[in-house]
Amino acid sequence: MKLSAELSQVKQLKITLVRSGIGRPKKHKLVLIGLGLRKMNRSVLRPNTPQIWGMINKVPHLVKVGLPDEQDKVMPKPVAVET
Repeated sequence: MKLSAELSQVKQLKITLVRSGIGRPKKHKLVLIGLGLRKMNRSVLRPNTPQIWGMINKVPHLVKVGLPDEQDKVMPKPVAVET
């Protein structure tokens, strides 16, 4: 997957699982789990680092990489944990 100029400037990437990991080699499945992709057509936000790009380059045929939307940048409120 070629890194475009606009993707190299952002701090976070939106990674979407577009094809299933079923029937793929175990290494591919482990990369998808490492990225946090568990279900089809679900997206995750990950930092734009060389390590993440290395993982993306292992499974470019299974994922789609794009810019995060404005609604994706909103962080959820932390949940209080009772002790």
